[in-house]
Amino acid sequence: MTQKMISIVVPVFNEEGNIRNFYDRMSAAVAKLPYATELVFVNDGSRDNSLTILKELAESDKRVTVINLSRNFGSYAALNAGWETARGDAIMSISADLQDPPEIINEFLPHWEAGNDIVWGVRAGREDPFFKALFAGMFYIALRKLALPDFPKDGMDIGLFSRHIIEKYLALKEQNSIPFITIFAMGFRQIRVPYRRVARVAGTSGWPFWKRLKFAVDVLVDHSYVPIRLMTLSGVVIAGLSFLYGLLLVLLKVFFGYGGPGWTSLATLITFMGGIQMLFLGLIAEYVWRTNRDVKSYPSYYIMDIFSSRHS
Repeated sequence: MTQKMISIVVPVFNEEGNIRNFYDRMSAAVAKLPYATELVFVNDGSRDNSLTILKELAESDKRVTVINLSRNFGSYAALNAGWETARGDAIMSISADLQDPPEIINEFLPHWEAGNDIVWGVRAGREDPFFKALFAGMFYIALRKLALPDFPKDGMDIGLFSRHIIEKYLALKEQNSIPFITIFAMGFRQIRVPYRRVARVAGTSGWPFWKRLKFAVDVLVDHSYVPIRLMTLSGVVIAGLSFLYGLLLVLLKVFFGYGGPGWTSLATLITFMGGIQMLFLGLIAEYVWRTNRDVKSYPSYYIMDIFSSRHS
């Protein structure tokens, strides 16, 4: 019988201080597993010495493949590039920052062998800065309320997937897809393994506030009808209130000779309606932009080089 293979896909962006430690810990974690293993590192346009270190690992270890993207495309595109290249029967995705423990693969694999198509690592706790944790908590509450009620309350950043799950995901060809949330929404047999996410030891996060805000907008627009329904409901409410206000002005004029409160209220009403219209136009533009990207089918990443001693 052919030995099963496990692929470990690792997006990397400016992680020179963590890569070797991550590699050592992951190598120790898989050393006694009854599987063939490969480590697929995806260098997502790093500006430090990450690529140099990754190339050294690829030269010394035949299990290591390094995909070098032409620029920084973001961690989601890097995941897609790694998943397209991975050859395993099961594919694990984990970051190189060591906030998520590489050793958790030993807890994932028995659940996969038991027939689960998707094994999530879900946070039982986190050691993030206060405001980062606060924003994350608010986002996940909104996500559970508006789109995915069963989504883990603290999210997930690592998972192991059967090959057919990754193939189904890649076949979607969505340009703005958020991989883990899209896979979660696909269904299939899923199980969750709790773990504690620790603080960074080296380097800084590649996810500043504006990226997190974009992520939140992407999720709600892609996975919830609430924004569209909100526009419809607001239109009905504002139209109803405007009708009642107009009727009130007519009655005041007919029965009391009162001509209304003047230009201040009119200017306020016009300004308010203008703001509502601009807000909804922006929301519609979010949907149009996503449709435009999907129709044009632009690649979400470009590969510049692939390094692997296995092919040398």
